[in-house]
Amino acid sequence: MRPFKYEYEGMNSTLIKADLQRYNDLIFYKDPDSGKITKSAGNDTYNYTNLIGTEFEDPSIRAMHFYSQNGLPTYRIDFPNPLYYKIVIKINPCLGRANQSCCDGTN
Repeated sequence: MRPFKYEYEGMNSTLIKADLQRYNDLIFYKDPDSGKITKSAGNDTYNYTNLIGTEFEDPSIRAMHFYSQNGLPTYRIDFPNPLYYKIVIKINPCLGRANQSCCDGTN
């Protein structure tokens, strides 16, 4: 599992963890009895001021944190109106290959 850093100089780690929990509670709800997600992701308008200057400032890192902490095998995303969203997927086709320069010159 990817290690996450919660300690930052001059920052309160309790407040960082509280903002991460707020993110989890606003975006996802995991039923304590069944362990299943019972609430769909919503529109997150919270500003996460306690996460400014941390790796969790990036929303994709917050999502990665949630999925890694909750042991979910895949991302499941449903966009109600795809006209308002742009999906950018970054891949590395050479990852794990012996010849790391197999894609040299292509990005």
